[in-house]
Amino acid sequence: MISSQLQGASPSTPASLAAYLADLQGASPGSPATMGVLAAAVAASTAYADASRALPQALASSVPAQGGALYCAAHRAGGSAQGGGANYQGPYPEEFLEGYRAAVAAGVTCLNVHVRMLADGALVCMHDATPDRTTTATGSINVASYTTAGWRQLTGTPQNWTGYGVNWGTVYPPFLEDVLREFGGRVLLMIEADSAGTTAQPAGSAGAAITAALVRHGLTACAIVTSFQAAELTAPAAAGIQTMYFPPNYGTTGYLASAITTAMAAGWGAGLPQNVGINAFGGTQAQIQAYIPALVSAGFRVWAWTVIRRSDAAWLQAAGCSLLITDEPVYLPSATAVSTSGQDPTAISATWPHGILPPYNIAYGRGNVAHGGVQLDYVPASGSLQYWVTYGSLCPAAGTTYTIQASIAYDQLDSDTSRWAGLYVCCPDDSVTTGSAGTSPGFANGYTIILRQTGQLACYLDNGGATQTQSQVGSSQSTTAITVAGTVATVAVAVSPTALAVTVTIASTAYGPFTFTDSTYRGGYFHIGKACGSSGTRLICTFKNVSA
Repeated sequence: MISSQLQGASPSTPASLAAYLADLQGASPGSPATMGVLAAAVAASTAYADASRALPQALASSVPAQGGALYCAAHRAGGSAQGGGANYQGPYPEEFLEGYRAAVAAGVTCLNVHVRMLADGALVCMHDATPDRTTTATGSINVASYTTAGWRQLTGTPQNWTGYGVNWGTVYPPFLEDVLREFGGRVLLMIEADSAGTTAQPAGSAGAAITAALVRHGLTACAIVTSFQAAELTAPAAAGIQTMYFPPNYGTTGYLASAITTAMAAGWGAGLPQNVGINAFGGTQAQIQAYIPALVSAGFRVWAWTVIRRSDAAWLQAAGCSLLITDEPVYLPSATAVSTSGQDPTAISATWPHGILPPYNIAYGRGNVAHGGVQLDYVPASGSLQYWVTYGSLCPAAGTTYTIQASIAYDQLDSDTSRWAGLYVCCPDDSVTTGSAGTSPGFANGYTIILRQTGQLACYLDNGGATQTQSQVGSSQSTTAITVAGTVATVAVAVSPTALAVTVTIASTAYGPFTFTDSTYRGGYFHIGKACGSSGTRLICTFKNVSA
């Protein structure tokens, strides 16, 4: 028991505790010596816990002021598959201790943990109403129907989370108690309460149980309890715990107008900071930009979810919201590349680096990494499609002179030989296009370098924002036709202040460099992408050995 409680303790845990545990090895259960060692271990563990929590007791109150530096909470530990299914996984196991540990080790200071209640009252960490997506469970049985014994039989499916090529091994869906023991007082815990809303689990029951656990662990000042259901926040507010309300009708016509009044009607405890969580994409950007100052002026502390792009963080921050819930807790707050420049983080098979971001329509996903690179494998049920995935881990490239290179494997050829794979380069930020007006901002600012299956190479200047224009730079150039599935073409784009020099290598034969002269954009962000046809077989390609 003591040993399990100390698993994952801070590296500064007193050496005496390790000694106590060593003394227990081989001791006879119940013997005076054993009981004495246990008593000493309990005392030392309690003293350590008290000391380690003395400094961060005001964690919930230490969140930076609204409108200041970015402060990020790791959404489901930064392992979310929100909206993208298996095509969009975060870098860490979603809602597993292994994911929380990896996020904290990477510097995350706030963990967003979703909590549900089992039939016997135990609290578990699970986002979905059923555990099938992230565990070995089948049958779509509601979490609220499981008992503790049944829950302990489940294991995770870590193949869904392949961050940095880690073999996560056998993982188990954790209990909230596990999280509180390991992370309580070390990082701010943003705990989302979700009751089943049944007779056995009426609205508010999960919030009350979470409150009891925080009080029992002495962590009332080290957590914010959140919910889409105002009833879940009554108990924690009464106990002096900060709360955050997510207006539940996000994405609807009435969301922006009703959120403030709904939040005020929730009635949090007097004297406590009132937090409101908003869907950063629950309206137009202009609506959100007007909405945030109104909330701030009304005295609310505003958090935006779920934000993964630095470009979105920038406009939210400019509007007065600097508190973000994100699936990219390492990439988002950084202003520099989070992977070593010139080193492809997908070089290890099945590796997800930070900052590989899907289009705004995340149903397209960000590909998969089963082929030792990022494979863009999404094809529409009908119609043609082009889309781009942001290679943010290597962005921004420094300066105005640099080279971006990628080896592109044309895994499955398109019936339409004019279809292509390519690079979107020199972008000022990480905003992205899908090529579908209304689904995303349309064109971004930068240059698209495309290599068609016909072997034709072309460069286009794209102007995003309200302009939305595209024009070809120079003329198309010829390499060699790609006629065999699996053919690899290495594309290198040498950026200088006045031109882009592109070299293509196919089957050891180099073509170019071809010079495209234009100096409109020289940003350091780039994307990888493809365009597939409207019928027949569709293009699937993998980007490997990407460097910048």
